[in-house]
This record gives sequence, structure tokens and C-alpha cells, in this order.
Amino acid sequence: MDWKFDMELLEPELDRIEKHLEIGMNRIPQFKDVGIKKIICGPITHTPDDNFFAGPAPGLKNFWMACAASFGIAQGGGIGKYFAQWIVHGDSEINMLEFEPRRYMSWVTKKYAVEKSTDQYTRMYVTPMPRKV
Repeated sequence: MDWKFDMELLEPELDRIEKHLEIGMNRIPQFKDVGIKKIICGPITHTPDDNFFAGPAPGLKNFWMACAASFGIAQGGGIGKYFAQWIVHGDSEINMLEFEPRRYMSWVTKKYAVEKSTDQYTRMYVTPMPRKV
């Protein structure tokens, strides 16, 4: 992703989801009649473990990170609450360690990050089944 890319949207690529649209239309026939009114295509960020970065930025004073949240809209309110607690009181009511930005430092290569993030993305909406996780 280009660092100049900010809040822009991407060009829709319906051919990538055409098979899934057809399955949906076969499952819910009314979908064929309604059609698609608007397509919004934007990037979704993922980390290798699919947890976002939340906490003080390594090496920077008074700089906090809250990013790489694939469900940022849904998670924003909660992370805002715990961030405020952490910044004001020095700690939050929940353990934020699993979101620690330093968990990926020098040992993570770009290749590893891309492969693991892609893997996390492919399993994003899969319901974990017993003994299959």
C-alpha cells in the first residue's frame, strides 16, 4: 500500500466476488431482483495475529498507536475507553498486552507479515469448529 494512500477508496473488482454473489442470489432469490445499488471498496488492515496495535509507540514519547484494526468501526468505542483509562490513569481495566505494538519488532520480516496477515484474512469469517482450531 502506498504511504500516500489515506482515506481513498479502491476501484471495485466485482469479478473477485462474482462467484459469491451468484451463491448468494441462488440462496436468496430476491437478491437477484434487488441488485447492487452501491459498491464501496476500501482496504482492511490485518496483522499477522489479527489483533490490532494499541499502546505506546516504541521509541516515541507521548505517541500512542491504535491501528491495524480490521473491525475498527466496531472496536473504536472500546479501544477509546481503554486508551483513555491507560493514558489518564497509567493502566486500563483490561489487560492490553495482546495488542502491544512491540510484539512485532525486528524478528518479523515483510514476507512473514504478508503471509500471516493473508492467512488471518482468509479465516476472518470462518466459524471455528470444535477440534478444528
